[in-house]
Order: sequence, then structure tokens, then C-alpha cells
Amino acid sequence: MVLIRQPSRRPKDNMLVQRLLRTKAANDEFLFHSEWTRKIGPLNMIGVAGVISIPLGMFYIIPYAIVNFSGPSTVLAIIAAFVVAVIASLQQVELSCAAPKNCVLYQMSYLRLGELPAFLVGWMTLFDGVALISTIHKVFSNYVVRF
Repeated sequence: MVLIRQPSRRPKDNMLVQRLLRTKAANDEFLFHSEWTRKIGPLNMIGVAGVISIPLGMFYIIPYAIVNFSGPSTVLAIIAAFVVAVIASLQQVELSCAAPKNCVLYQMSYLRLGELPAFLVGWMTLFDGVALISTIHKVFSNYVVRF
């Protein structure tokens, strides 16, 4: 009977994987500490109102253009996308209530999944924001050109 010997992993490879997937402990200092001051003045409120009005305009302008320029199946697709966006927003609210800290999605992925997945989540969040801003820019520029 011949036994096949399994090759052992090198210690360097094992350490690299452990370093990429290391996590943090979720204690009270980690969950509630924030570097930002939580003061909202009049200018900040105007900025928040402006940011909130962008999606409202987007959900008004895009459906108007789609209803006038395409069929009803597109409206159903927008309704489905709206439901998915609401579910994602509710999930984000639950995360922010569980750990009231800035960059909650990154921090929670760092806690649960490790450093490398959290790094990827952070970059995906950045690209998501850039894609959203460019989409809103395109919609508003088309709206201004048409009217």
C-alpha cells in the first residue's frame, strides 16, 4: 500500500492569507467612535435637501421620458428597480442602526469578512457612487437639452 503524501503549505502563504482575511473585534469603542462631528447647520441642511431632491427628480424625469418614448414594459422594469432600491435602502438603515458609525458597509464587511473583502467593498461603493453621479448627470443634461 502506497501512501500519497500531501504537500504542505508554506508558512508564508498561510500568513498572507491570514493577513488578508484578518478581522477586528466589535467593541463599544469601535461601534460608536466617529471622527466626524455630528453637527448640522443651516448650510448642511440645504445641502442635504439638495441631495435628497436629486433622486426625486430622477424618479420623476426618467419615468416621464420612458412613458412618453417607450412602452409599458419599461415602466414595469422601473417599478422593479425601485422596489430593489427600497429594499437595499432599508438594509442600509438596519446596518446604520446596528452600528452608528460612518462608512458602515465597509466597517461591517471588515468585521465579518476580513480586510481584503472590505477593501473590495470600499472600492465597489466608490464606483457605485461615480456611476450614480454620471447617470444623474446624463439624465439632467438630456432633460435640460430637451426643454
